[in-house]
Amino acid sequence: SPGATRVLSAASAAGGPRASTPAGAAATARERERDSGPDRSIGQIIGVAVVGVVVLLALLFAFGVIGGGSDGPKGTGAKSAPGGTDPDPKPKSPSKPYPPTEMTTLVLNASGSGGLAGDVSDLIDQSLRLQMSKATNYTVNGVPAYEDVTTVQYRSDSSSTSNTRQNRLAAQAVQKLLRKTVPGARLARMTDDVAANAGSSRLVVLVGKDYAAKKAPTTTSGSGATTGTGGTSSTGGTSSTGGATSTTTPQSTTGGQLTPQTGDLGDGTSDGTGGTAVP
Repeated sequence: SPGATRVLSAASAAGGPRASTPAGAAATARERERDSGPDRSIGQIIGVAVVGVVVLLALLFAFGVIGGGSDGPKGTGAKSAPGGTDPDPKPKSPSKPYPPTEMTTLVLNASGSGGLAGDVSDLIDQSLRLQMSKATNYTVNGVPAYEDVTTVQYRSDSSSTSNTRQNRLAAQAVQKLLRKTVPGARLARMTDDVAANAGSSRLVVLVGKDYAAKKAPTTTSGSGATTGTGGTSSTGGTSSTGGATSTTTPQSTTGGQLTPQTGDLGDGTSDGTGGTAVP
């Protein structure tokens, strides 16, 4: 009837009878998918973006760009050595301004007191490790000569400024060492007279009388007479043993200081004490 037709049409428009058939259900699903399509696409985009951010952060952590607590350069992941040890070695101390093994040095005794040149030579060898020549006595034209002040002389090399500078620096080191004993020790260029004794030595030490005064020992003789440097001693005393009285005759000595005289140092003649003087 016309009324029933209108009811069916209304129901069909409302989707009731249409959805009850397979064709109607498929049409209804397509309509719903069409209606919800934009919202679903936005959700997928957001999901993909979140996954991408997570992957990016994981890569940044893996390569140490962020986080990780690395002390090394960025992007390397390198860490400093335990305890903060510096991988670079410490610089070596600077070497001496002159080569000790090339600093040939001769000690000459110009003090008038035997044995000092050898002692000074040993001192320089042990303290500075220079190349030492055999110590001997100082002579001028074959005659023993004497100096009041200990002097360190260095050879001046006109062909090499560098050699002259090294010689002077080494001589200054020797002078500093000797000034511990004789504060007035001098420094000078090598003279012709000293060069005549030096041979090829680059340094020469003239041991003077001032050094002898500092090093000459004081001894006591068996008779009770005391020997002093350059002085005269006399006991003049009286001793008594078992009632007998004896008097010691005053004696005069040179106190270990050899009286300068031709041939008294190193030429085999008497030095005034019954022996032969040594450098």
